[in-house]
Amino acid sequence: MDINIRAASKKDFASLYAIGAHTPELKVNRLEPFMTKAEFRWSLCENPNGVFLVAEDGKKPVGFLYANMRDVDRPSRKCACLVYLTVIPSYRRHGIAHALYSEAEKRLKRNKVSYLYALANATHDPVVLFNTKHGLKKGNAFVWMDKNI
Repeated sequence: MDINIRAASKKDFASLYAIGAHTPELKVNRLEPFMTKAEFRWSLCENPNGVFLVAEDGKKPVGFLYANMRDVDRPSRKCACLVYLTVIPSYRRHGIAHALYSEAEKRLKRNKVSYLYALANATHDPVVLFNTKHGLKKGNAFVWMDKNI
């Protein structure tokens, strides 16, 4: 296994969206996919405040990380939200998520980010454990509530 971490690009859209769509722990609500295709495309291709990385085994995308450095609720603080971090199940437990996270943290620090937070599916212990291992601490538990209007 020869894993390479690089910035994601437009050409990665279909394969990365497929990875996200087939990762149940990324789905935060019961009404929609983990992210609409339009939102995902914007995050990947247009967001100037995003860090979007892809992990590849050779030329095959096997995981991705997306962090957003724009937080309208905290305009006076340079912070980022770790929105998505996932690796295809057959590639997990090989340090790929750690490599994505480490590279993202370097890029965030270069952008003067000093505070990182993440939302984790509370029913998926491996995600919570991973974030804890990387220094994030649990906050209060919330329940996602939604409806189409």
